[in-house]
Amino acid sequence: MQSLRHLRPLALRTGVRLAFPTLVARRHLGNAVRGPKFTDIQGHVQCVKDFFTKPANSYYAFRRQAESVRLAAFVGVSAYVTLSLMLNPPKSSYWLRFAPWRLPSRLGETVWGESGNVFLDKPLPADSWGAYKKAVGK
Repeated sequence: MQSLRHLRPLALRTGVRLAFPTLVARRHLGNAVRGPKFTDIQGHVQCVKDFFTKPANSYYAFRRQAESVRLAAFVGVSAYVTLSLMLNPPKSSYWLRFAPWRLPSRLGETVWGESGNVFLDKPLPADSWGAYKKAVGK
């Protein structure tokens, strides 16, 4: 602001208005927040109720309602998917190994190492001849 001080008398004589850099740099694109804050759950619930019960009077009212519905839909879908995975988990070995409730033990294995050896100490018992007979049908 010190550098603009000497321009003020000149601006007053010529009728030129000096603008602050913060006001000049502001772009009025219509992205200002008009609805409830992100953490105001009661405000969003009211906007969702209004979306289904009262028509919006302006574009901005509709936009506020649509943003609240979008937030409610995201929370609902995320909760449904999470609950569905917890109650009816997939049967894959990937899911059994990397399920969310196994995360603490996986982190412990990362820090302290897994129990057991990666390589076999002795061959696994297998009845190859019996499996062959069963497969061929003899």
